[in-house]
Amino acid sequence: MQNNNQKQNILFVLPTLRRGGAETQLIDLVNAIDQSQFNKTILIFDKNIEQLSRINRQTVDFHQCSRSTKYDVSIFWKIAKLIDEKEIDVIHCTIQVSMLVAQMSALLAKRRPKILLAIHGTASFNRKYELADKYLYRYLMKYCQRILFVCRKQAEYWINKFPELEPLSVVIYNGVDTVFFNRQASIAQGLTLKQQLGILKDTPVITCIVGFRKVKGHQYLIDAFARLPSGVNLLLVGDGETKTLIEKQVKEKQLENRVKFLGELADVRHVLTITDVTVLSSKSEAFSMAMLESMSMGVPMVATDTGGLAEAIIPGETGDLVPPKDVEALAKALSQYINNQDYSTNIGVKARSLVVEKFSKKNMVKVTEKVLLEAQN
Repeated sequence: MQNNNQKQNILFVLPTLRRGGAETQLIDLVNAIDQSQFNKTILIFDKNIEQLSRINRQTVDFHQCSRSTKYDVSIFWKIAKLIDEKEIDVIHCTIQVSMLVAQMSALLAKRRPKILLAIHGTASFNRKYELADKYLYRYLMKYCQRILFVCRKQAEYWINKFPELEPLSVVIYNGVDTVFFNRQASIAQGLTLKQQLGILKDTPVITCIVGFRKVKGHQYLIDAFARLPSGVNLLLVGDGETKTLIEKQVKEKQLENRVKFLGELADVRHVLTITDVTVLSSKSEAFSMAMLESMSMGVPMVATDTGGLAEAIIPGETGDLVPPKDVEALAKALSQYINNQDYSTNIGVKARSLVVEKFSKKNMVKVTEKVLLEAQN
């Protein structure tokens, strides 16, 4: 057990720093954790460092230990050396492969740090991932001190699949900086963006902020958008493997003048200030950071009823939920926001209030610090 007068040495392990929800959440978390109680180190073992500039390098050490190939086991020895040099007490792993890397490295180290796993997904993306969970990660998770989930629904899903995880499970809701994600600070930038995009002042705007991956269901959103009135614009923020297919779909439906691809954006606040309603048409989600950022900016969200989204999106109060893949329901739900500005504004006010109360970064950090300290007991 660590001396109470000493700082706890924490190693946060994740594959990359790509622009994704799990990576964004981890960086926000580590930056905010109390430096008077914790020495903080982030380690990644792949090459993508898109969000490196967001790490507060004055309070957080950063190490990149890139694999030469997917099966490069030499990184275990390098990370083991770091564990001993930094006298690591606890390793916080983001997603299952990070747990594998951390456990293999810890076996080679002289120290025996406690290991926590933060799971950010719900249903596996494909059969390969499902088999890995069932025949590999399930057994490795039993050796973790705690399994961290981002919402209740996600925890229920995993415990139902692997009941032995229940005693290890802790729910720590994702949280956002409600001071940073505040509409008032970005109104001027938003108006400038609207002019640059050639969108008239009173034109309704729908925005989707999520990476272009098959599971995110962009094709259903485009089909739904095609059913909406011609005086509406759709902004798509992000990049990824299915972007070309969605661009082709937009062209086939002759929506090029109303659907605008904005690419990856480090700061989405100015986009949200010109948005009437945001949308997630995913087939699978856990507890979306994009959802919380939108709601914190006072923008209601229409999303598919998947994962733990219903724990923040209360139909008719903070947004609306529709079944996954249901194009007609999605179009109908979006219509009520673009046709009634007062309704959209009132729902947005309630959405922000809920995030401030339950899903702030401050709450997320407080609970995480408690779990980290308890891991040593």
